[in-house]
Amino acid sequence: MKKKTEKNNHIIETVFLISFLLTISILRLVLYFLPETSHFFHDDIHHLYYGIFILMGIIVFMPNIEAKPKLCLVGSIIFGIAIGLIADEAVFLFPPIYGMGSKSDYFNLISLVGAIVCIVVVYIFREKILEYILRIKYKQKNSK
Repeated sequence: MKKKTEKNNHIIETVFLISFLLTISILRLVLYFLPETSHFFHDDIHHLYYGIFILMGIIVFMPNIEAKPKLCLVGSIIFGIAIGLIADEAVFLFPPIYGMGSKSDYFNLISLVGAIVCIVVVYIFREKILEYILRIKYKQKNSK
């Protein structure tokens, strides 16, 4: 039973990371091909807000998800998308590019480095994030 739980956790973690990375990649790809005159660059509703809205839904509607492995898998996909939406725009919340968001801003060096930093941070803390949000139980590490 323990090996099955560990295998399920690994699958859920992998699916979360893939959906997270795909979300950021697809967002950047779509923004690259959209013309600068598109309303996506000039509206007041950013994909950060969509990510927060989806994240709130995950937190509210999935309190006992660990008992249902298929639901946990779907939750990890949706959670990965939400975190991807948030992380992709989170870099624009900090100086020196606070408030920017034009097409060229998404592809300048600071924005790309910021996105990479967000990806690395999520990767490092993925177990804790999934444990907290999806209530996934990881085996306790023995301290010697």
